[in-house]
Amino acid sequence: MKDVFIVVKTGATEIRKKLPALLESTLSCVPDSNFAIFSDYEEDLFGHHIHDVLASVRPSIKDHHPDFSLYRRMQELHGDLSALKPSDLISEKKAEHNGHGENKAWVLDKWKFGPLIQKALDMRPNKRWYVVMETDTYVYFPNLLSWMSTLDGSKPLYLGNQMSITPQIFAHGGAAMVISNPAMKKAAARRKRYEESYDDYTAHHWAGDAVLGHIMQDAGVELTWSWPIFLEHDFGEYDWNLTNYGKKLWCWPVGTYHHMDGGETKRLWKFESEWGRVNPKTRTMLHRDVFTDFAVPRILSKDLESLSSPGHFIHGDWDNLSELLGGQKPGPMNLSECGSMCESTPNCVQYSLFEGKCHINKSMRLGRKAEQTGEDGKTRSSGWIRERVEKFLEGMEECPEEVNWIKPGAKK
Repeated sequence: MKDVFIVVKTGATEIRKKLPALLESTLSCVPDSNFAIFSDYEEDLFGHHIHDVLASVRPSIKDHHPDFSLYRRMQELHGDLSALKPSDLISEKKAEHNGHGENKAWVLDKWKFGPLIQKALDMRPNKRWYVVMETDTYVYFPNLLSWMSTLDGSKPLYLGNQMSITPQIFAHGGAAMVISNPAMKKAAARRKRYEESYDDYTAHHWAGDAVLGHIMQDAGVELTWSWPIFLEHDFGEYDWNLTNYGKKLWCWPVGTYHHMDGGETKRLWKFESEWGRVNPKTRTMLHRDVFTDFAVPRILSKDLESLSSPGHFIHGDWDNLSELLGGQKPGPMNLSECGSMCESTPNCVQYSLFEGKCHINKSMRLGRKAEQTGEDGKTRSSGWIRERVEKFLEGMEECPEEVNWIKPGAKK
């Protein structure tokens, strides 16, 4: 860890909600000198100094550009977020990426990535590696450090979950990225030389991680495509049998998960700590291990087994991301009937009920807490069939003893 500097990017409107879980979990074992927290407002919180990463933005942009309206408002209010009005947070302008009213904090966020590189270098100019992450990113540092030990940090390397906004290929910011010292210096020098041009590019773009990817590309630093070590969603979102870019998720090492809420972060941290105690340090945690040792015991928890349908495990207020089943009878269905439909469907492993409609899935997903309330006043409930879960797991491949680490320059 002594060669690594962790750069945590956040914002004043989210930091109080998201940072505590991070400090109490993965960062709790990291020396304070090895990480810094960067936001859009300078303050002291939870025993740490929060740096204003936008302080160095050119005054012509910071003091006048409409993207900085929230930034200027927070300075006026001396960080008193309770005094912010809805109009301070959401604009009437439609966002390019989703067509909804623009979230001004999100718009402001895109300006952070360029200055972040220079700020990190100013603070720790001689670190071999820089890990850029967000407050809802879960980083499994034992694996990350093992992976970095196989890489040549004297070369300009930029690793992350590959994303594309045509024609730009870049590392997804929330999934975290690893950048070597030479790559940081090349990007910082390039941005400093053409700062006005990159400010104009940022103003007309909507994704800050894509802006950083553009700077890296211009600086001659190629992205190492790092899915599925880095993942842009939390583990509950993924089909356990997923294959992308010629790589199957199941047998690859855990690097990061994103969009982790505080509760899930703490649960996964507890699991990580226990898993580390019962497994040799030489063993690498794979996504398989998270699914089988962390997710399955939650899914098949004894206290959730249905009394009316033994072998079925029911989770209320939970969405296991099953898909709507076609050809259903008219009228609302109950969860027991939905479970029976799953049983009568070959290879169906899990199911859910929402607004009286049955959803099923032939693959495994843990899912997430249900948030949407239906017209019947109920949230989604989900179920799994133990026999089918066990059969599904038996059908999954054995993972090789040799660990797969992605190599720079390897075929994508």
